[in-house]
Amino acid sequence: MNLIGREGSILLKTLMLTFYGVALSACQTAELVFYEHKPSKRFYQDLNMGDPLLSPFFDNGVLFVASIKAATHTEYFFWIGVYSEKKEKVKINKAIVMGSGLNLSKDLDIEVFSRQPTREYDAGNPVKLFELKSSWLGKASNDDGAIVLDVFYEIGGKEGKKRFVLKRRVEKQTVFST
Repeated sequence: MNLIGREGSILLKTLMLTFYGVALSACQTAELVFYEHKPSKRFYQDLNMGDPLLSPFFDNGVLFVASIKAATHTEYFFWIGVYSEKKEKVKINKAIVMGSGLNLSKDLDIEVFSRQPTREYDAGNPVKLFELKSSWLGKASNDDGAIVLDVFYEIGGKEGKKRFVLKRRVEKQTVFST
């Protein structure tokens, strides 16, 4: 015995299709933007200081690596890590981030001790250099999809500079509303 009849069945199917259509249309695409320095990214994956890709980022036995992390969907933190087999005092004097004719400079006076790479957290290493808005980074990486980070430092009275080219990478992900 059919309780809802043919018209009720058609109405039920129509309502179900409408519901599924509304549910699917509620899905949105989100863009996740990353700024990556390939040698530094590889170092943080393996913690291998012997990787030949890292050789330009050594000075006096100290390895400098850059990391950029999204703090929120509108703000990024720029970090510099210093690592070596033996403990070395490194003074970070200045950092400049630039791209597409824009630049920001920050004078620093931060002393940090290099350490051997481990997965353990160390409050003093890496050092936060900048907190930047995603809107500024988008403009700065507009021309070629990259930004440049220069870090000026001192080890044992000798001054140096390391340059990191950070490539912009975008991932699109489907987001379902809740």
